[in-house]
Amino acid sequence: GRVDELFSHYVGTKGAGYSPTSSSAPNPVDLAIFDITDVTEDLSEPEEGGEELNHNGAFDTAAELWDDARDTINDGLDLVNGLGVIHINKIEVGSQRDYVVFPLSANYARIRQNANACGIAFAGPASGAKLVMPGAKMDGESIYELIVSEGVTFSAAVPTVWQGLLTHLRDNKLTIPTVKRVLIGGSAVPESLIRAFHDEFGIEVAQGWGMTETSPIGTMSILTPELEALPYDEGMKWRVKQGMPPLGVELKLKNDAGQELPHDGHTYGRLMIKGPTIARAYFKEEGGDILDRDGFFDTGDVSTVDEYGFMQITDRAKDVIKSGGEWISSIEIENIAVGHPKVELAAVIGAAHPKWDERPVLVLKLKPGETQDKQEHLDFLVGKIAKWWMPDDVVFVDDIPLGATGKIDKKLVREQLKDYRLPTAVTPERV
Repeated sequence: GRVDELFSHYVGTKGAGYSPTSSSAPNPVDLAIFDITDVTEDLSEPEEGGEELNHNGAFDTAAELWDDARDTINDGLDLVNGLGVIHINKIEVGSQRDYVVFPLSANYARIRQNANACGIAFAGPASGAKLVMPGAKMDGESIYELIVSEGVTFSAAVPTVWQGLLTHLRDNKLTIPTVKRVLIGGSAVPESLIRAFHDEFGIEVAQGWGMTETSPIGTMSILTPELEALPYDEGMKWRVKQGMPPLGVELKLKNDAGQELPHDGHTYGRLMIKGPTIARAYFKEEGGDILDRDGFFDTGDVSTVDEYGFMQITDRAKDVIKSGGEWISSIEIENIAVGHPKVELAAVIGAAHPKWDERPVLVLKLKPGETQDKQEHLDFLVGKIAKWWMPDDVVFVDDIPLGATGKIDKKLVREQLKDYRLPTAVTPERV
């Protein structure tokens, strides 16, 4: 069958030493198998008493019900091929047989919800690597102890998890010499974090971007030989970007009128993506037609693409701050602000302004024991952003809420500050 063939190639021939057996499968259930590139197509309907799968449950069943899945596979992509193997093909570049792989989602249930930790739970064993699974504790100390005790060489997590580990390492003057490389995704990675791991610990940082609809890897910031040959500081321009798409996947930018925009590294536009691993529709056609006339999916991100094909997220379309008819990138300000040595977390949201519609407000959670000084943090931004991007205010909070996958939850930040009003409505200087 196709499952045996696929996994004997991706697992058995690469040294993981695992093969599915009927004795390991739980009681049979009927599967509703769908094509990840057209998830409206039911390849088999569950019989009465059976179980219909959604995307979140696909990995569980694909990983457990080998024999039952083999009986229900039709031509085209299925739960195992369309999700697991696509993950393996896209991520395997990050794993090698001698690696000890550590996907840092908060627990197994959350790994499943977070696109199966970007496929690393599959890609590690597919490369013959040892796989270390974290527990519920995602604090810096717990992560450090697992890295050291298990000899972890490669790991992946969202930026907030790495910020916590970095703080623990610095505070306790610790090192993690076995770690060679980390993959960071979920939100844009601050330059300060990339430099800290490289300069202080000799660890290479790569970024990944994607979403459920992209299976999920959309791009990875693996530098080309030409860019890799540049001095480290010169190459930082591309290291902070989310990178290039894998083979067969295309990117384009368009404005709100649907016009295509240039890939010059400066022009912002809505990020569109197309390819064999990009969903063509939602399950049971929920939401209707989700592609444009050329077959591109609107990711909901605002981005640039440069002449090398490297994409950089500017913001989520719903989070971009629209001031005086122009866009201000909350992500860019956040990634600079969090580089201040006193800052633990930073978020930027738009606040209503009577003339400019919205103005940016910088929300900060400081490290323990640090004193609050608004002007100090505004001065830190001077020269790094356009003058008219400068936040109109700084708000200090005890905590910045995170979502289930460890990313800053802007919706909850806005709710947290729902009664906030700008102290001034001074017209910003434009340059």
